[in-house]
Amino acid sequence: MLIPVSVSRGFTPFLTSLIVCFSACFSVGLQGGSSLHAQQKQPAKANGKSIQLPWLEEPLLLHQPVKQRSPEEQRKLDASAWYMTGQLLQGRNDFRGALQAYKNAVRIDPKSITIHRAIIPLAFSLNQQNDAIDYAKRAVLLDPNDHQLLHQLGIFMYSRRQIPEAIKLLTQAARSKRLNKHSVNNVLLQRDLATIYKVTGDKKKAANAFEVVFDALVNPKKYNLNFRVRSVLNADPRTSFQVVGESFLEDKRFDLAIKAFEQAAKTPRGNPALLSYNLAQVYQKTGKNKKALTEIEKYFSAKLSVKGKSAYELYATILKSLKQEEKLLKKIELLAKNDPENGPVRYYLAERYLEKKQFEQAEKTYREALLLLKNAEGYLGLVKIYRLQKQPEKLLHALETVSQVTTQTAEIDKEIKLISQQKGLVDQLVALGGKWAAGDEPKIRYAHAYLLAKIAAEAKQTKPTIKFYRLALQARPAQATTIYDELGGYLLISQKYDEAAKVFREALNTPAIAGSKPNFLFRISQAYEFGGKTKEALEAIREARKIIPTIALLHYQEGWILYHSKQNDKAITTFEEVINKFPQRQNQSIVRRCRSLLSSIYVQAGNLKKGEEVLEKVYQETPNDPGVNNDLGYLYADHGKNLEKAEAMIRKALKADPENAAFLDSMGWVLYKREKYKEALPYIQKAVKKTTGGDSTLWEHLGDIYIKLKQKEQATNAYKKSLEEAKKSKPLDPKRIKKIEDKLK
Repeated sequence: MLIPVSVSRGFTPFLTSLIVCFSACFSVGLQGGSSLHAQQKQPAKANGKSIQLPWLEEPLLLHQPVKQRSPEEQRKLDASAWYMTGQLLQGRNDFRGALQAYKNAVRIDPKSITIHRAIIPLAFSLNQQNDAIDYAKRAVLLDPNDHQLLHQLGIFMYSRRQIPEAIKLLTQAARSKRLNKHSVNNVLLQRDLATIYKVTGDKKKAANAFEVVFDALVNPKKYNLNFRVRSVLNADPRTSFQVVGESFLEDKRFDLAIKAFEQAAKTPRGNPALLSYNLAQVYQKTGKNKKALTEIEKYFSAKLSVKGKSAYELYATILKSLKQEEKLLKKIELLAKNDPENGPVRYYLAERYLEKKQFEQAEKTYREALLLLKNAEGYLGLVKIYRLQKQPEKLLHALETVSQVTTQTAEIDKEIKLISQQKGLVDQLVALGGKWAAGDEPKIRYAHAYLLAKIAAEAKQTKPTIKFYRLALQARPAQATTIYDELGGYLLISQKYDEAAKVFREALNTPAIAGSKPNFLFRISQAYEFGGKTKEALEAIREARKIIPTIALLHYQEGWILYHSKQNDKAITTFEEVINKFPQRQNQSIVRRCRSLLSSIYVQAGNLKKGEEVLEKVYQETPNDPGVNNDLGYLYADHGKNLEKAEAMIRKALKADPENAAFLDSMGWVLYKREKYKEALPYIQKAVKKTTGGDSTLWEHLGDIYIKLKQKEQATNAYKKSLEEAKKSKPLDPKRIKKIEDKLK
């Protein structure tokens, strides 16, 4: 029996596996005497034309092709062999071996979509997500109409918060020529697009996508939606008729909104009164305020509270449109009286009392609301009352309570800022805290001390800040990391560098902060360098790098210390090392910082061309980055180049961060260079008032503008302040000091 076997280019992995299996079958199948067993042990003999296996009577003839395979044919065959090997291994649950086989296959045949489709889910299942994404991106380039893969990849990118990339992939999927617009795939794709557009605030595109979803929900046969898919969509809160209707309402598709809200009312969880609320919204938006009033009254009659305060805010808007605002307070009071279990109406009523400075009624109503619905909103309302009434003890207790019931600190910080602006109230609170902390059995608690420290810090009262942070640390040592970080940070911003360094050093000697040691080494390096102790700063940051060598920021910090201490050659080397060592996406902001400072070094050394080239390269890569726009715009402005473009770039940066002192200074400076002196002045004035502003350059710019405006006295004061800041900076810059002194002559 002659069995041809192709070995013209050597055995491929797949053929090898077949030969092994073939041999194994014969080994098991030939159960004969010992002589046959002995034959099996004899080696196979080959003569170039055939292979003689010892247990076969006739040799296996080697295949002699009439025509030799081309390199391209052999490449495809080798790739297929590895692909089949991967299939075989995957079937045996050797997933890692299968993945490697697929990788070998795709390396040989990188244009095979079949291999890519096999490798992607396997890489995901083995948690090799970066590889999976890479292969998926290649696959969609090979097959731009693979809407299912595009959809899956888009959702994955969204889960990673890479929203622009997700939208790009999903919209490409939606444009696929193979996508049936009346299919389940399209409905699910439009659902996901609608969700993302809703998150990004693109009302029109969200409504466009929701139109498809809504049509499918109302006409399931049109889209071949089976029971399971309909159940999934109906159970998904993202595609509820209520959500869909709200999206239509936001984009002013009022007829569709009404239809969606009517469908919502028909669902098992639907409620006619909720439909009335929704209709009231539509009628109010379309100027039919009398109809809107009728519908919102129906909602109130049902004593619902599901829409929270928004129902009462809508009612207020309707009354205002009808010029009946005077009815609002009495109506809300009546609703609260008739519905004693309704918390939201009481919160809304308390706010109205607070607006009218009816503090007693407001406090009483907030407390009633808190009995029904205990949340941060009620305690924040009390904080506002006690702040306006200047009642320090009640205020501190209310702040303590609200800090315990919420992790959302933004509103608390907002109140602390407002409190800090009332000097008399701050003094009362500091005195109260001192009184509670006195004696052998102090009654001050951790929250009191911590909140008082934050209030004092916001009010820039250093002694009370230090005192209350220390009391907070004593009351709760477990919070050492937070307390040391905030206290040291306050001292650093206050330019008390030696004191800040002592706080950070104390933190480093505290066992409780062991897990945060690199952070405090980073912080102390800042304090040391600003305090003129470069050697200690470098030692600290290098120690941090040894602990976590893979953090780009720590490597950048060493470069910054060298830059700040005028060791420019070493700084250049360090920044270039960071750029080369950390090219990953997550380190792009650090790399941009390195390039910005490299640019600054080159410009200071007189190499303006190279400085511009470095920043222009960064700008080409990230044209929308505010910091890059500011830095390059300022560089152009400072050298009187591309002034119109520079102004546009800085305005772009300022739009992204209107309170940034550096951006404000840049805007003032480019306007100065464009001889728009009056327009430039308010930007620089605002910049020097900022906590992060106030440095020598900003004050010098302010003086230059005053000179152009012929306000010599103000210019002199600004230059004096600039000189004062220059003399405080470490290391000293003699050239800069001389330049400012010359302006004062």
